[in-house]
Amino acid sequence: MTPSSAARETPWAEETRWVLAAEETPWSEIPGVQLIGAILGILLLVAAIRALFGKGR
Repeated sequence: MTPSSAARETPWAEETRWVLAAEETPWSEIPGVQLIGAILGILLLVAAIRALFGKGR
């Protein structure tokens, strides 16, 4: 039995291939990550503008 055939016989071999396929996707291309990044970016921008102009009252 070769190491490659032993990996195919394990019950988690298919799951391992699925996880490895998911690792090929960069974080920046996942829609949920883009959405969270956009929301955090807007919140930080608003906080920075408020820090510059909001303390004048």
